[in-house]
Amino acid sequence: MDGKYVEMFKDSQFIVLVNRVLAFAFAFIYILFTQQPPHRAPLYKYSYCSFSNVMSSWCQYEALKYVSFPTQVLSKATKIIPVMLMGKIVSKKSYPTYEYVFYEIP
Repeated sequence: MDGKYVEMFKDSQFIVLVNRVLAFAFAFIYILFTQQPPHRAPLYKYSYCSFSNVMSSWCQYEALKYVSFPTQVLSKATKIIPVMLMGKIVSKKSYPTYEYVFYEIP
């Protein structure tokens, strides 16, 4: 978030709020038009994962203020490598050799 975007969006809480309000609106519309199974868990149990999700997003946006845009792009581009390595080590997954070099967007 270099340049004008940092100046335009100084408050990370606002970005997270807008993100969550839009997500809530889309989810509400989806629920209105689709058949949903009954929820057996009490609603307060959803609050734990909701709180951690909101806090992690806020921390992420705050941390990105201190990282340059090229660093962000390089980090996103290379994050698939440790994911694939851990998949191979932990889950015993096998990937074709070309997938370690070329990442195809699904």
